Amino acid sequence: MTPRICLEVWGGDPNELVGIARHAEAIGLDGVYLGESPTALNAETWTTLGAIAAVTDRIRLGPVIANLLPDYRSAALLARQGAALAVLSEGRFDFRTGVGASEAAGRAWWAPAGVAYPPYAERLKEAERQLGELRNAWADDDLPTIEVTIAATSERSLALAARFGQRWETSFATLVEWRERAAAAPSHLKSSLEIDAFVGSESDPEQVWRDVAATRGGEDLDAIRDRALVGSPTQVAGQLQALGAAGVGQLVVAPHDPSDLAALSRLAEAVALAR
Repeated sequence: MTPRICLEVWGGDPNELVGIARHAEAIGLDGVYLGESPTALNAETWTTLGAIAAVTDRIRLGPVIANLLPDYRSAALLARQGAALAVLSEGRFDFRTGVGASEAAGRAWWAPAGVAYPPYAERLKEAERQLGELRNAWADDDLPTIEVTIAATSERSLALAARFGQRWETSFATLVEWRERAAAAPSHLKSSLEIDAFVGSESDPEQVWRDVAATRGGEDLDAIRDRALVGSPTQVAGQLQALGAAGVGQLVVAPHDPSDLAALSRLAEAVALAR
């Protein structure tokens, strides 16, 4: 079975993000998740998700990762934001979160905005507290069901996902790595894999990869390619089928340029071929 295919989109122009979401729905993709940060890297996530909910009918929507940092936002506010989106989208809202990146990466991201980024153990405890509050707040029978996805790889984060989530997610894995991580995940949870995508044309499958690789000097390009969707729609369709056969239930696809609507359409062509 081909995985559910959702886009991971970052961008600072809310109107452009809404347009990308409408295009994703029109070409048959399954969802759009927006990045969240305290910087101009993205438009304010939750306001933009509300706009997307208003102009789409089918696609799933939510944050790439909702940050559970109390200096940034309280659990009470987050609960109300999620509940509003669940209603506005008529049950299409997915709540996606996790304990966060490494301390060095997280502090570099959040410190300029005056937001504390505690050590892992503290963030894990805070995530447990907030997820409990969110579950209680969303227990109202009149509220559409909100699926909770928790990014998790370590034993402790997987335990958190098992307790509070319906889906666990890992990022950027080869098929072998995916199988190893999936074997350690709680069996009752649905699965998700975050993955890069460089989808070229049938006539020049490598064009997108060549163009992007040329700008990413200093990175381990082999490692990136081994953990990405790369090639023509026909080639990517085969990769999608292999991931589905390995048990991946959802792919969160980070396109090389989400504003490149032609490339998104090539991804959708690959999805249609795989199905």
